[in-house]
Amino acid sequence: MADLLNKDSFASRPLRVSIEGNVGCGKSTLIKYFKNFDDIDAKAEPLDEWRNVQGHNLLHLLYADQSRWNFTFQLYVQLSRLNLQTTQSDKKIQLFERSLQNSRHCFVEMAYHRGYLADLEYATLSEWYDWIEKNMDINLDLIVADILFVPCLKKDFFTVFICGQGHNNKQRRLQFE
Repeated sequence: MADLLNKDSFASRPLRVSIEGNVGCGKSTLIKYFKNFDDIDAKAEPLDEWRNVQGHNLLHLLYADQSRWNFTFQLYVQLSRLNLQTTQSDKKIQLFERSLQNSRHCFVEMAYHRGYLADLEYATLSEWYDWIEKNMDINLDLIVADILFVPCLKKDFFTVFICGQGHNNKQRRLQFE
């Protein structure tokens, strides 16, 4: 990690890291942990923004009717993540709980393949993302994904979540002696 921080390419902007994974695999826990470091700008998923779009709870609407609200939700998620990933920081590292790339290549794809987005809605979101990618610096330097360790109640155990495989996620307990 120290070598990454010394590269000339990061002289003009912080190292950008995204923590990816399914619900419950420790992303928020890591974000909270890294907020304690002076050189890290740790950004949690903007759930409060999604729960209050001019007084409307877009997250609740999505779960209530995915076919009706998925396009609106995905578009707003892309906007909020774009805002997070393009915000200037004077810290050495910007750490994000999920990313714009994940929103586009995971959640938009999943919604489309499950029939929650019409062809035109999918094309609109895809073209919007392509424009962003070509015209703005949303690049990530490191993606932390798939396996995260979360401490359990007992000090001699860790729960290992193998994330990223949808309904095939596995949970294992490992004992350390």
